[in-house]
Amino acid sequence: MYSFHGSYFRFLNPLVNGDYPEIMKKNAGNRIPKFTKLESERIKGSLDFIGINHYATKYVKDNPINLEMEIRDFLTDTAVTLVYGSAITTNEFEVAPLDLQKLLNYLKEEYGNPPIYIHENGQVESRNGTMADTPRV
Repeated sequence: MYSFHGSYFRFLNPLVNGDYPEIMKKNAGNRIPKFTKLESERIKGSLDFIGINHYATKYVKDNPINLEMEIRDFLTDTAVTLVYGSAITTNEFEVAPLDLQKLLNYLKEEYGNPPIYIHENGQVESRNGTMADTPRV
């Protein structure tokens, strides 16, 4: 099953809806800040745009046992195990344009079609390397 990692939503939900998702509040408990009514009203709708750097796809696999751990962090609170798309080499990731499209469609449907700027989209290149990428360009 394809899903989007919670990193986006821990920031976007408060900015769009004025609060964290209920499941996030339930799983994180008192470790997540609570907004006052005034704070919620002020933050709701306060984003100008969403900026995206998209290089690799992360898939998630349900892992509710994480919620039973005594010491937890953000990742364990999501109750998933991250599964990365297949790496081609240590410096490259699978090019998956449909995954970016799925993310954009989700953001449009879930968050009311906010302005989105794609800052980076591609694959990792070696530092100080030359860009010999004619097959893809």
